[in-house]
Amino acid sequence: MQLRNLLLSTAAAAAIGWAVTPKEYTLNLEEATVTYEFPQEKVTGSISGLDATINFDPMDLGASSISGTVDVSTIDTGIKGRNKHLQAGSYFDADNHPQLSFKSSSIDKTNAGYVMKGDLTMKGKSLPVTWKFTFDDGVFTGTTSIYTSDYGVYGKKQEKSQVNITVTAPVK
Repeated sequence: MQLRNLLLSTAAAAAIGWAVTPKEYTLNLEEATVTYEFPQEKVTGSISGLDATINFDPMDLGASSISGTVDVSTIDTGIKGRNKHLQAGSYFDADNHPQLSFKSSSIDKTNAGYVMKGDLTMKGKSLPVTWKFTFDDGVFTGTTSIYTSDYGVYGKKQEKSQVNITVTAPVK
């Protein structure tokens, strides 16, 4: 009888644990994109090399988390000289800080989708960032707006360093 109760308890605990564990999604690397726009400079572009760990359960957002990185050496503005300039030490300093990274600290539901808060690390400096995102048909789409000058990138004037970022992350 005790063995039966132990087995039932173990099975119940495993089922409960399985039920509240967020699903780990695999990023579709071939279709994932990170794009940006500097509205004041009228510059748009992309950054490649997105790698992400996505554990998401809309029924248990407290247990959900998203983190990711992109490679600074892949910044593309459509102009090779500008790309190389942005990777230099006075801007993103790709040699010493080869990646931009994000790690969520909370995810909440909104009427329009979700809000995710966490830390964005750029050029060795981590600051809090808020992303708005949706998850529809196997695609996470998130947007945020930051000031690169807060990270020591691109001058001191905040209004000139505003960048709007969009991440489209199809998952399997």
